[in-house]
Amino acid sequence: MIIKPVVLKLGPFQQLHEGLMDEKFPWYYHPHQVSKNDRSYFYHTFYWSHNIQSDYFNLVTPLIEFLKPVALINIRANLMINRDKEIKSDWHTDEYNNPKLNHKTAVYYVNSNNGYTEFKLKRKIKKIPSVANSMAMFDSSTQHRAVSQTKEDRRIVININYF
Repeated sequence: MIIKPVVLKLGPFQQLHEGLMDEKFPWYYHPHQVSKNDRSYFYHTFYWSHNIQSDYFNLVTPLIEFLKPVALINIRANLMINRDKEIKSDWHTDEYNNPKLNHKTAVYYVNSNNGYTEFKLKRKIKKIPSVANSMAMFDSSTQHRAVSQTKEDRRIVININYF
C-alpha cells in the first residue's frame, strides 16, 4: 500500500486546530504509548465502543465528513510533549488484536512540527512528516510508529479507525 498524505482544505479544520491547541482543552495522561517500553503521552478520546465519549466531538466532525466512513471504531487525539530528544514509540498496528476486522486508519496532523510517523513497508521505512491539516490513510494492519518532535513544544495528531 502506498501511503501519501492528503492536505485538507482549511475552514472547519481551523476550529479543530484552535480547539486542540487551547490550553484549556482536556488531556488525559497515559504512562506509555504502545507498550511499557514507550514513554508517556496525553490523549483525548472522542469516540470509542460505539459511543461519543467527548463533549468536544463536534471538533472532529469535519474529519468524519471528509473520510465518509461506513462505521467508526475509534477517534482519539494524541499529544506528545517535547522532551528535547527524538523518541520513537514501539512498532504497532491498529488491529485491536483482531486482524479479521480489516479496517482503515487515518492519522490527521493537527500542528506542524519536526515529528513524524514511520511506516514499515516490506523492506522499506516511509516517513510522513507532521504537517498541519494533512492526513495519512492506510490499512490498519500496516506497522507504524510515532516519532516525537524536538523543535516545537507539542505534537498533536488525531488517530481514526474506521470501516
